[in-house]
Amino acid sequence: MRWYLDMDPGIDDAVALAVALNRGDVAGITTVAGNVDGEKTFRNAGRLLKVFGRPEVPVVPGARRPLFLAVPTYAEHVHGPSGLEGYPLAEEGLQAASDLPAWQWMAECLRNEDQPVDWVATGPLTNVARFLGAYDDDRYRARVRTITVMGGSLCGGNVTDTAEFNFYADPDAADFVLGSGWPVRMVGLDVTMRPGLPISDLTKLGEMGTVGAVLAGLMGYYAEAIVRLGEASDQIYLHDVVAVAATAHPEKFTWKQVPLQIVREGELRGTVVEVLHGERRPLVDVAVDVDSQWFLRWVWESLGAYQVKR
Repeated sequence: MRWYLDMDPGIDDAVALAVALNRGDVAGITTVAGNVDGEKTFRNAGRLLKVFGRPEVPVVPGARRPLFLAVPTYAEHVHGPSGLEGYPLAEEGLQAASDLPAWQWMAECLRNEDQPVDWVATGPLTNVARFLGAYDDDRYRARVRTITVMGGSLCGGNVTDTAEFNFYADPDAADFVLGSGWPVRMVGLDVTMRPGLPISDLTKLGEMGTVGAVLAGLMGYYAEAIVRLGEASDQIYLHDVVAVAATAHPEKFTWKQVPLQIVREGELRGTVVEVLHGERRPLVDVAVDVDSQWFLRWVWESLGAYQVKR
């Protein structure tokens, strides 16, 4: 499977990237402002690729602010000032693979693909929306098999009572992507909070070579941040990893097709709303359940490959 990743690393993005590199052919990464600002997410992608032994994967920075909102929303209170707190990663110089912005570079890549690819977006959807708005024609649609989005929820939020972070950070982009008619799959909190990694398992992870130690340190910081926020739990939710799993093995998930739109402003900003019958919105494949035991086994197998490589 040939994948492009759009990310805002971010601790759970780090785990998602580690897994994706061992489960698919990652052809390139675009970065977007989200968990931290756009300069940091770009730099973090390069730092992680070096840790994972894949510095050759091209990385291109994208949007540093939402489509229309004047003030970006970050999650430094969860991921720390750098976005990757918890392990002393080296500061690495990273040269962008292109001078083009992420969405134009993505179009250039797709023109050179001879088979359809899968696109996994685990941050705010600003880059994806810019691409879909600029390149909505049959040439590009034929080269994108799926766009799997980690974001949203049908059942509640993690930033407000009703809104998930990525959709809250750029609700206009989320609304555009889910209404675009492209082959979008939404993997939201409805399913990402079903399989949790027990915090006690971080000890096991930390013993799995350098990559395991890095990820254990990052997720340990993440777990401590959640406790500081008053959301104590004995589990860590691997939101972005679930989206990678849904791309690789959609048959392990339960889906339903729903026409959706996103509240773009006001107190309910970022909230996913099911559209009433009769209104013109395309159907979106929404994940509503996953085989949790399979998922955790799959993640451990993915990360265990790094221990073999060391």
